[in-house]
Amino acid sequence: MKIAVGIMGYDSWDEFKINSDIIKSFSKDYYVLAASSHPTAKKNLNYKNIDEVVSINPIPFDPKKSKKHLNWSMRVTNNIQLTNNFLLNKSKFDYIVFLHSDSWILSKKTIPTIIKLMKNQKKYFACRGRGFGFNTPAAPFGALDDMFFIYDSKFIKSSKLFDFDVIEQLPHIQDSHGIISSNLITKIGLSKILIYSDTSNMFFYKSKFLREKTNKFRFTNHTTPTIYDPKYSMIHVHTGAYFHDIGKKLQAFYLKKYNLTGITINKFINNYLIDEKSLFNQIKKLDNYTKLLLCSNFITYDSLGWGKNYRKIIQTLKSIPLSNRIKLILNCWVRGSIIKIFTKERYYNYFYGATNLRVFYNKNLLYKQKLKKLGHSEWYKKY
Repeated sequence: MKIAVGIMGYDSWDEFKINSDIIKSFSKDYYVLAASSHPTAKKNLNYKNIDEVVSINPIPFDPKKSKKHLNWSMRVTNNIQLTNNFLLNKSKFDYIVFLHSDSWILSKKTIPTIIKLMKNQKKYFACRGRGFGFNTPAAPFGALDDMFFIYDSKFIKSSKLFDFDVIEQLPHIQDSHGIISSNLITKIGLSKILIYSDTSNMFFYKSKFLREKTNKFRFTNHTTPTIYDPKYSMIHVHTGAYFHDIGKKLQAFYLKKYNLTGITINKFINNYLIDEKSLFNQIKKLDNYTKLLLCSNFITYDSLGWGKNYRKIIQTLKSIPLSNRIKLILNCWVRGSIIKIFTKERYYNYFYGATNLRVFYNKNLLYKQKLKKLGHSEWYKKY
């Protein structure tokens, strides 16, 4: 079985190399492709464990003329699309794994385990996320992660999943997560998709010194700054959300925890690894300071909607002019009120945790009995 791993990023060269070190430690036969729109990508990613480097033509951005959110949605989606199409067009792989440079699979068992699940359940695309039952303005067809997905190369190529014009995907509304979801539904169909995790059992931090699950953030960004999946041994750390290299120290902690080694891994661990207690004490202090700052402005993580992006929250609240601060606080109060309304049980069941649509349909499908009479009693179960 031939497997390729596509790694997408910009200029996080060490993360690219660490990711490739990890993948090649699992199997030298795994093909690793690195894709970046940075002009010096080929030079900086000329590395032993990267089989091929692809330069992506970036979507131009003029901050005076373009909205940042629109450009971000288009650029990320474009890079995902092109990275996967580069691998699909080679037509020599059975399965393709897609990662961001800072999204790491920490165990060699993970990829074979998910592929086995796909084969057993006759699925062709495996991903994680809150699922098709959780809908947001940016992901109206369901919130799926735009990394850590695996698919059957032959089937996905025939479905033309990644063949689209980004500008036709309503990028002013949908982000990359939403665009992936809408294309999956229209081109593949729910019955062929495996959601191997709905993220409800993942953690911001899991240590004897600090333990915090992500599922308490129901209606906001629950993947920033860190999301750790102990079941499938996956870690994503947004290092830019921290201060003082805390993000890199956290990455080093997980590399050491899983006994991973490699040329860049070893250097990285030597530079950033500190003892577990000190690391999580630093995170606690940063988290407590951020909470205090939010509280002094009468807002919360959930109502603000930026996840735990410590850097963005602290820098914004310390520098924002008074008039804009008042607008931000009022917006958060409105958002907070909406969240309180929609976390009632009847809405909560609809919005969150409905990745297994069989459960949702069993409870809510008004014409279930009619389907049985027509001989379609198994229809709603296959999801």
